[in-house]
Amino acid sequence: MKICYPEPKNIPQLMELSKSFADETFWASHIPIGQMVDTETARDRLFGSEVVNVQIAENEKGQLVGYVGVYSEIVDGEMVYFASLLVAVEYRHKGVGKRLVEQVFQNLPAGIKVEAWVGDFNRASLEATPKMGFTLARTMNLEIAGKEATIYIFERKS
Repeated sequence: MKICYPEPKNIPQLMELSKSFADETFWASHIPIGQMVDTETARDRLFGSEVVNVQIAENEKGQLVGYVGVYSEIVDGEMVYFASLLVAVEYRHKGVGKRLVEQVFQNLPAGIKVEAWVGDFNRASLEATPKMGFTLARTMNLEIAGKEATIYIFERKS
């Protein structure tokens, strides 16, 4: 397993990974990580102006099997950083996500607080996120795919 920075050749693979994720459950296509269905959106997630750091995981055949990105956005006049993680089904529960997160955090500016938003419907991520060094900071309620959901907002400092 190789953890590295993405290259333009990874754009179609990221789109494929995102589409596979979006097809998994009713809610996945309603969140940003499940919406990288066109070249422009996938390119922005890998190389856009809001990217702070992105790392990908490639298997021994050079196929993209995981992705983590940390992005910045100004919210209410403050810079907010958030993380997005996606691992192919057949590579989950094998430490790929944890390796990606560790690598991306090694390459972040010191002292920034990164948020990871996880819906109550995503049990696997609710269990995995604390194992990757994030702690629960707060919750909020949102409507996703026409259903009320509790969103757990985890934080981790670089």
